[in-house]
Amino acid sequence: MRFSNRGLQCASSTTPARPIGASRGSLSGFVGRTALMMGFALAATACGDDADPANGGSLDVGMDAGSPDTGPKDTGEGDSGAPDTGPEDTGDGDGGTTDTGAEDMGGADGGTPDPLEIVGVYASQFGQEEVITEALFNSAAIRAYDNATNVLITQNSTTAEFGPGLFNRIEWIDLADDTFYYCFVDFGLETFEAAQNSMMTADPSDPDNRGCGMFPWTRLRRAVSIRGRYLSNFGGMETITATSWQQSGPPMRIADWSEMDNWVVTQNSSEAMFFPSLYNRLDFTTPDASGSFYYCFVDFGLMTADEARTSTQTADATDPENSGCGGFPWTRLDPR
Repeated sequence: MRFSNRGLQCASSTTPARPIGASRGSLSGFVGRTALMMGFALAATACGDDADPANGGSLDVGMDAGSPDTGPKDTGEGDSGAPDTGPEDTGDGDGGTTDTGAEDMGGADGGTPDPLEIVGVYASQFGQEEVITEALFNSAAIRAYDNATNVLITQNSTTAEFGPGLFNRIEWIDLADDTFYYCFVDFGLETFEAAQNSMMTADPSDPDNRGCGMFPWTRLRRAVSIRGRYLSNFGGMETITATSWQQSGPPMRIADWSEMDNWVVTQNSSEAMFFPSLYNRLDFTTPDASGSFYYCFVDFGLMTADEARTSTQTADATDPENSGCGGFPWTRLDPR
């Protein structure tokens, strides 16, 4: 089966998706995101020429299953699973083989795919951690993507709460300053081809406020780099995720961070023993080769995240093992 869509790339179950370009939590565990998608289904309209397949040449979607074709031309004849070596794959079934050659990957570079440009661990504006790999968009499998047109096709897990096994079409806005936006422009489709050929689109002109149906786009910001589980020099365990920092009590929400200046702004839980719901600023040192680092609460109990972000309080990291955090040592965290 062949299709054309400005370079859309496909992947088999054993091969990472190739460019056309939450847990799938945004579909399956988060009511606000579900409402976003359902709202879009009611409000979105066909995009016309913007979504027409164009300018990219035809592409084999890899309907054959099995070993890859390694060469330029597949004649479509039965070959008992052996690789084809001729120039162009016609897309016909060939004895159970999966095509993964140059045209399957949509490039003129000998079949080497460009990596998906939005791979990473992110925090969303909804307070969720979202993880994108070459193979998965949260818990949904990535079946094709195109970095040039910013289109991605996913297939839900067969155990997904919503639309198990069905296909979705996602559009994203280019990554800038470690942040990008995405929108499910179509979802719950029966086949890959339906997602590939969908005429639905989204308006990227004001993604913070609108454009994904009747709702904002989802904004993802690359998560703070010091995520992990740690043992402190005071004997307690601490866990840092994309969205929270937990010490001995209820987790603090991570409200903001700076990798350049090594600080994190947190908000205490409403159930915290001290300063419930108020904000803090923590400065941290650059982790060493083992992943260990120090941190200090340089300011705390502030009314807003902006107060914490712009606080002029500082700490001295010259000798963090012994001093510099007020009149005390900094807290050291060692990976566990």
